Amino acid sequence: EAFFQSRLPYRLVGAQRFYGRQEVKDMIAYLRTVQNPADEVSLLRVINLPPRGIGDKTIEDLRTCANQADLSMGSVLLDLGAKQDTSPYWDRFSPRAASALATFGTLLTTWRSLSTSVLLPDLFEHILKDTHYQEFITDASSEIGYSRWENVQELLRMAYEYAQVGLVDFLENLALVSDQDTLPEKSDAPTLLTLHAAKGLEFSQVFII
Repeated sequence: EAFFQSRLPYRLVGAQRFYGRQEVKDMIAYLRTVQNPADEVSLLRVINLPPRGIGDKTIEDLRTCANQADLSMGSVLLDLGAKQDTSPYWDRFSPRAASALATFGTLLTTWRSLSTSVLLPDLFEHILKDTHYQEFITDASSEIGYSRWENVQELLRMAYEYAQVGLVDFLENLALVSDQDTLPEKSDAPTLLTLHAAKGLEFSQVFII
């Protein structure tokens, strides 16, 4: 973040890129879906994450229904969420599939309403709570789950920095920063790495932050 804001290129050694981590991509996809339900890539990433009974066949049926209605899949979901079994699309699915889609549609409707009435961090925390995402990625017997949760918390911390400017600006900034995060390595750029990884590499200058 600091290097990006200072318009400085950097190299990251010995660690997976932050924006390439699964849990970070998951939460960004949730926020993008809230901002734009027609964003099909983001919607498909989160529609059954964590699992909520929306399988491949249900998703394909949703796509077919949306295409026939000349709508986005997100629009059909929002209609199901708002109208439940009075929606004209309800009978296009099995009762179980329609219920699962409507439940997610209701969540999406709630989050979209919150996005215009609460600060960005509050919206973020509502999504985490409503999806039980922490329970989904953490495991009492695994340190990996706790590490993944820490990454989600880091993204939430970034959201607090954008609390006053809102979701759109936050997502635009994430797009720019994640592009920087995936740039090819440059020889004329500072290298970010651990002290352990720096040993023996004969750097002329090392800063420990």
